[in-house]
Amino acid sequence: MRCQCTASNYLHSATKEFIIVVVKPSTAVPPAAITTPEAVPQSACPVILTPAEVVVRFGDPLSINCSTSAANVKEIDFIVSFGKKQVEQPLSVSWAVEEVKEWDVNAECFVTLEQNQCFKMPNVIVYKTPDSVSVSAGVTQEGAEMVLSCDVTNVAPLQALRVKWYRGNDMVHTQMLNDTSRTPASAVSTFRTAVMREDNGVEFRCAAELHLGPNGPELVPTVTSSAYTAVVLSCPVILTPAEVVVRFGDPLSINCSTSAANVKEIDFIVSFGKKQVEQPLSVSWAVEEVKEWDVNAECFVTLEQNQCFKMPNVIVYKTPDSVSVSAGVTQEGAEMVLSCDVTNVAPLQALRVKWYRGNDMVHTQMLNDTSRTPASAVSTFRTAVMREDNGVEFRCAAELHLGPNGPELVPTVTSSAYTAVVLCGFLSFHPSLQFYPCPVILTPAEVVVRFGDPLSINCSTSAANVKEIDFIVSFGKKQVEQPLSVSWAVEEVKEWDVNAECFVTLEQNQCSEMPNVIVYKTPDSVSVSAGVTQEGAEMVLSCDVTNVAPLQALRVKWYRGNDMVHTQMFNDTSRTPASAVSTLRNTAVREDNGVEFRCAAELHLGPNGPELVPTVTSSAYTAVVLCGFLSFHPSLQLPCHVDGNPPPTVQWYHGGTAISASVPLTRTGSGEYTAEVVNSLGKSSTSVYITVEYSPSFTCNQHYEIKEDAQVQSVCEPDGLPPPIITWTKDGAVIPTPPRWTKHDSGNYSLTATNKHGTRSHWLYLNVLFTPRRFTQERIIRITGATSTNAGVYVCVAKSKAGRVTRSVTLSRVPPEVLWLLPLLLIIIILLVVLLYRTCKKKHGEYRFVADRAKDGSDVSIPLTTKHKGVQA
Repeated sequence: MRCQCTASNYLHSATKEFIIVVVKPSTAVPPAAITTPEAVPQSACPVILTPAEVVVRFGDPLSINCSTSAANVKEIDFIVSFGKKQVEQPLSVSWAVEEVKEWDVNAECFVTLEQNQCFKMPNVIVYKTPDSVSVSAGVTQEGAEMVLSCDVTNVAPLQALRVKWYRGNDMVHTQMLNDTSRTPASAVSTFRTAVMREDNGVEFRCAAELHLGPNGPELVPTVTSSAYTAVVLSCPVILTPAEVVVRFGDPLSINCSTSAANVKEIDFIVSFGKKQVEQPLSVSWAVEEVKEWDVNAECFVTLEQNQCFKMPNVIVYKTPDSVSVSAGVTQEGAEMVLSCDVTNVAPLQALRVKWYRGNDMVHTQMLNDTSRTPASAVSTFRTAVMREDNGVEFRCAAELHLGPNGPELVPTVTSSAYTAVVLCGFLSFHPSLQFYPCPVILTPAEVVVRFGDPLSINCSTSAANVKEIDFIVSFGKKQVEQPLSVSWAVEEVKEWDVNAECFVTLEQNQCSEMPNVIVYKTPDSVSVSAGVTQEGAEMVLSCDVTNVAPLQALRVKWYRGNDMVHTQMFNDTSRTPASAVSTLRNTAVREDNGVEFRCAAELHLGPNGPELVPTVTSSAYTAVVLCGFLSFHPSLQLPCHVDGNPPPTVQWYHGGTAISASVPLTRTGSGEYTAEVVNSLGKSSTSVYITVEYSPSFTCNQHYEIKEDAQVQSVCEPDGLPPPIITWTKDGAVIPTPPRWTKHDSGNYSLTATNKHGTRSHWLYLNVLFTPRRFTQERIIRITGATSTNAGVYVCVAKSKAGRVTRSVTLSRVPPEVLWLLPLLLIIIILLVVLLYRTCKKKHGEYRFVADRAKDGSDVSIPLTTKHKGVQA
């Protein structure tokens, strides 16, 4: 029978559908034998859901099929509150939803068999990508902590949300959410990082990813924020030195100066010692004997617009009063525990205890205590010993590693030598015989075997009067090879703690020996992790070694580049696989930035271990060290870090109007901002001037006309802060920016604008206009019927968009009396031409030549030859 139960109040109502199965007893069965249907666990229920898990976006369709592998089925059905059901076969039913509009989907498919009833519920995950993802932060002082917030609004389910933080293109942090609610909600991920002046202008982004499991979308649903550009302010305080390492009781001196010009005041804030102003922009602080462990000094500078300060890092140290080694008598094959007692040393964070076996360093331990006052510490070294260790000398040395500014020689105090006492042999005899060796021979006596590999050990005896020899084991196979020899073999070692005992029964007694079986396993993974570290602070690197055995054989070696810098051994005596973390602590210097650190997990399994030490090495971790250490006046820190009780609230104002601190500033947002801090006891306020910087942008046309000799700055000026640098490119080649344009500069140009926040490009065509140079063709002006009124100056003008050029000519009036002389002059000229013509014409005609006598008086005549028209007559 299918029933419905409805519960309601004034807010809402809910309905649940369920099945009641009534089992009718047989008439042949007495009433006492009536039974109810047997409950079946879900794991054994023969219901098959296809798919068993569904990941669906809110508003998308959904379809699930339910079938069974059982044969004796009376009924199969879905219990749902929405959607459509359809029986596809007698043993199959489907449920479909056109649009999923609920966040918590409860569906149940049940099957009724002859003797019982059971059900399964599909896992339906409804998801929704966030409406928006944005990053916000405030202006941060160099050396201080920048707090960035990633606001992810209206996303579901929160449990699948993973927020990834990016610095530029590098992922620097990942945060997962633990909220198990299925309905949409908003979340805030916070990323904290120490910043330096080089971080000014760096872009930060966050990406909200929904990791929905193997049945989720192939591409992880991701929404990424816009880039947030960090604003880091710097303080012009110079400390010399910025870090001081001083022994307790020694003198100390620090100078504080500034590189700023507009300084109103500079001074030290200290509780002891002497201050002295050396110049108007310099002050010094000196202490004859340092008698405090925690030295707090602050040098501040007051400028025209603000105030900031820096604190020198003063490390006060003291070498230990004594260093000593102690241990107890140890049985061969057991673990020896040695203790190194270091008394009254400071600071513990700088203490490094090194252990020596003879002259070989075998272990190094660093302390994690951050207290600055003197304290005592104990370093423990554990090692399995053999009979060869009897009489070996162990020592420990307490070193203070105080960084690059510490003493040139590392302050070290070394203990006296401790001589180990190792008892040899392992006997299990009757008390009266316990000092006699047992004649059992194990071959081999110690076995190192990898988990899953085969194992074989032989047991024999050198005694003659042997009644019995045998192995006592819980697995594997035994085989008697000779009357005085028995072997034990295992095809695959599947136990971590192997206990095997070979005993021999003699005439007078019985004894046994146990082989030492070491089962090992190399780690599944080895990885290095660390955070961004400030210069001068402690860098803490962690080496995670997962699922390794035995831990006692594990030795983690640290490498800085190719140099081994630290070795750590573990004291855990458990034989089953476990994970371990090795920590390397080091005072970071700027030279460590970019250095690669690696760790190697080695299993040192003794002389019977593999010839090559089993080793798994991590990938390289690149250290990130931020340089400089600054701590500024609170009035300049954004977001505003406040103190008060009751906890105060902060409200920001700009131009007298309240604003939200989570809303990113725009390029028009530069100006003075005021933070007002309020609680029930009062209020306080502080102000800061913010300059909003932004990447370049162009708002230019594609075509420009400009006059010759105009300045370059008049064409397509980009916007940006700081002002961008402009590069001009013509015909694919970068050209120097001309101071002025000429007529030969017309053409296509590419402009590139760059500042520290980005680069933008723009294409344009430039047409350089220029004035006419000369008249290339004459122009004639005709005046008909000219009178005296037409006399004057006539001007010819040539013009274009670039300008104009003029040429002028003067037309004069002729006097009337001059006009009467012109005809007379013309007549005289004509008469002269006629007269000249007639004179020339008289010389033309026929002439007769008569031969004359020669000039010498003789009668010889000169012969004449006549020609007419070139022909002889």
